[in-house]
Amino acid sequence: MEAKAIPEVVLNSGHKMPILGFGTGTVPLPPSHELIPAFIEAIQTGYRHFDTAAYYGSEESLGQAIAQALDQGLIKTRSEIFVTTKLWCTDAHPGLVLPALKSSLQRLGLEYVDLYLIHFPVRLRQGVKGTKYGKEDILQLDMKGTWEDMEQCSKLGLAKSIGLSNFGVKKLSQILQNAIIPPALVQVEMNAAWKQENLRNFCKDKGIHVSAWSPLGANGAVWGSLAVMDSPILKDIALTKGKSVAQVALRWIIQQGATPIVKSFNSKRMKENLNIFCWELSQADMEKAKQIPQHRGFTGELTEEQGERKSMAGKKIPDVLLNSGQKMPVIGMGTSVENRPSNETLASIYVDAIGVGYRHFDTASVYGTEEAVGLAVAKAIDKGLLKSRDEVFITSKPWNNDAHRDLIVPALKTTLKKLGMEYVDLYLIHWPVRLRHDLENPTVFSKEDLLPFDIEGTWKGMEECYKLGLAKSIGICNYGTKKLTKLLEIATIPPAVNQVEMNPSWQQGKLREFCKQKGIHVSAWSALGAYKIFWGSGAVMENPILKDIATAKGKTIAQVALRWVYQQGSSAMAKSTNNERMKQNLDIFDFELSEEDLERISQVPQRRQYTGDMWLSENGSCKTLEELWDDDVYNNMWSNNIQHRSNTRAKMETKKIPEVRLNSGQKMPVIGLGTAAIPLPAPEVLTSIIIDAFEVGYRHFDTASLYGSEEPLGKAVAKALELGLIKSRDEVFITSKLWTADAHPDLVVPALKTSLQKLGLEYVDLYLVHWPVRLKPEARGHHSILKENVIPYFDMQGTWEAMEECCRLGLAKSIGVSNFGIKKITQLLENATIPPAVNQVEMNLSWQQGKLREFCKQKGIHVSAWSPLGAYNCSWGSNAVMESQILKEIASAKQKSIAQIALRWIYEQGAIAIVKSFNKERMKENFDIFGWELSQEESQKFSQIPQRRMYLGIDFVTENGPYKTLEELWDGDP
Repeated sequence: MEAKAIPEVVLNSGHKMPILGFGTGTVPLPPSHELIPAFIEAIQTGYRHFDTAAYYGSEESLGQAIAQALDQGLIKTRSEIFVTTKLWCTDAHPGLVLPALKSSLQRLGLEYVDLYLIHFPVRLRQGVKGTKYGKEDILQLDMKGTWEDMEQCSKLGLAKSIGLSNFGVKKLSQILQNAIIPPALVQVEMNAAWKQENLRNFCKDKGIHVSAWSPLGANGAVWGSLAVMDSPILKDIALTKGKSVAQVALRWIIQQGATPIVKSFNSKRMKENLNIFCWELSQADMEKAKQIPQHRGFTGELTEEQGERKSMAGKKIPDVLLNSGQKMPVIGMGTSVENRPSNETLASIYVDAIGVGYRHFDTASVYGTEEAVGLAVAKAIDKGLLKSRDEVFITSKPWNNDAHRDLIVPALKTTLKKLGMEYVDLYLIHWPVRLRHDLENPTVFSKEDLLPFDIEGTWKGMEECYKLGLAKSIGICNYGTKKLTKLLEIATIPPAVNQVEMNPSWQQGKLREFCKQKGIHVSAWSALGAYKIFWGSGAVMENPILKDIATAKGKTIAQVALRWVYQQGSSAMAKSTNNERMKQNLDIFDFELSEEDLERISQVPQRRQYTGDMWLSENGSCKTLEELWDDDVYNNMWSNNIQHRSNTRAKMETKKIPEVRLNSGQKMPVIGLGTAAIPLPAPEVLTSIIIDAFEVGYRHFDTASLYGSEEPLGKAVAKALELGLIKSRDEVFITSKLWTADAHPDLVVPALKTSLQKLGLEYVDLYLVHWPVRLKPEARGHHSILKENVIPYFDMQGTWEAMEECCRLGLAKSIGVSNFGIKKITQLLENATIPPAVNQVEMNLSWQQGKLREFCKQKGIHVSAWSPLGAYNCSWGSNAVMESQILKEIASAKQKSIAQIALRWIYEQGAIAIVKSFNKERMKENFDIFGWELSQEESQKFSQIPQRRMYLGIDFVTENGPYKTLEELWDGDP
């Protein structure tokens, strides 16, 4: 194995650790005469990192295996092996730590271990044997005292590095407050189905390495699952790459920068698990893995600190009595998901939810989750989690193409068939909107497909569902007071529920009061502000008032927000696929918000997140947002109110964004709005978002052929002209990019003409070569970014000559490049008649590009920064910017957001920032970086931020292409 040594990571202690470890904990433990040969075989296979623990009972066998490996010449010295062991909870008492390690060393027959970990953040009463303990034996861990003893182990040379296991962010922070020697590593459950992203980002920021136990999901353990090894996503990737699922799962961990501890006593699998270093998962693979539902395998229920958490078992969620006489639990599990996984995966999540305590599930025809909900209920009954169907409350909704009187009953029958049920507890009209019934895909439609809504006929169909016993209660969604008034005038059976967007940042006070008077219950969707949905915002989850209240009460922001909804007398639909957050969202009934808390929450700025622009049409019932929402439209939203637009324009004229003059003579605003998103919002929605940006003051928009956003952007420019937000096309700076499939000399001009046709413009202000790569002409879209589509030779000279032709023809006022390093720019300049005006590259505080920026400055090329905030919510991005402690401290001192600090830094480097936010409040925030400065001292602190490129471009690296390595792609700066 000398030629195939496992790569190593350098810990913060200065010691090197192999990035793949061999686990030795197993139940039941085989006898030593079986264990020792297995460990020797692992050493022969190439493993040099072994993970044991006092609790496992495998230390003695491992020590004997190391001794025999030395005798047999498999290793030359003890120092070739990295040994980790752990302090068990019964010894996690100050005064017992050092003796416990000495006992471990005696069993191992070693003078030191390479790494010593506290096994759990828990202390058990002395004398407890094995797993024979109860809750009364669990004591609170003396963090400070125990860690001081761990440091003593290090100082005495008995452990070269020390660390922790199964510690979360809060506990790690507590250790770090007093530590003289920081933990080198935290070992936690981590795999593709339990990604530990928050913890990993925290540890990265603190210089603590993460090691993954249960990297394959512990499918053989009683607490484990098949979430990893039976994942259809991982199976598909494995099949494509000719690898095993285990190899893909382990490689995924390696590419997160973590160390997997993998356990197998099978010779073939030992070898297979080592074969993960000569290939990579592509960006597309990593994006797919992001969609795997998250589920913690080991809950640790027997090892919780006393009083820290309480099980929801036996804690019935309160009910509300509807006007139909039916009882409805006041917390429901929302089932609307993007990138919907398989029914089996979803059903498993919903069974978990039932196990946690949920008894109310909210689905809809359009969600595609009805079948999974029905399957979960059936499985829960089989498992004894439910005694009968009657114990769960199921809500569903017909989609708008079925909002016709004669189609409502058939639609519900179809829903019941998918659910495998005889009735739903609540059936709601999804929107006061009607679509043509004959749409091939009812989620994809044009304005012409919207029809006038028959409020009376549709409700008669709903009443028929009730009379037939197919729905125990009926109601509506997204109705304002006017529509409700009209409905009540003709209804024989009044609606029991009105489900609407409601949360502390859109409180719906007027509508709630109206519904209360009419005996209609209000149910809240988007109760947490749709935090990570493209149309949502951080208005709830990042609200400082809610943060303060949550901190004071020892609760999460989500719990405070949900409790607020409950105390308004409403029910809340809370959506999470994470088991821990499911529990948290239910745990809102043991505290109250005070009058003072409620008063403070009433001061939260109000703004509707989901505008519903897509439902506006001259053909339908609603031509304006005021008509859709019964005049209850917050005035910061996009509407057709020209006076409002004029006022906005007048305000913005005093807030002009600074410009930079390019070497082409053109001026470019130093802040641009990025328009790339996966998934991309519907065209009408994206156009609406860009109109918001115009209102805020943005005049620079960055698009690309690849993004699919050119057409919505063009429509937004036209609308902005119509509304008077801009006086002429010349007020806007538009950048687009040549996709790699068109990076052929004869395709460049036609590609730009196609972009201009989509934009509805005669020229772009800046046209960039997207990548120094050429794909096959048919390789269109994100899914085609594959190694096999890369063409061996990138014709830099021919491509640039065609770009120059675009400039000469007046189709592009300036031309430039994107993702070019120093060598490639040098090569380009040797033949260029028109030099590139801009080089757009990944640049932010965690990838500062100092060398490239200096080179471009010397050559008169302006640098533009994509990913200026570190691509915080992208699969390939990180929290290195948005959760940087340095940035947090500076932001706090300046009373600015972290994003504002990061963007101001880019501006002060003389670069342009292309920042993407589809939330209007954050658009404004990102814009507000020009009335203040960073001090010299603050700027110097930024040099301390660890540097790492986020987007590697690995799919462009191939033996068949121009770049065989990342170093070649990035000109030696990978």
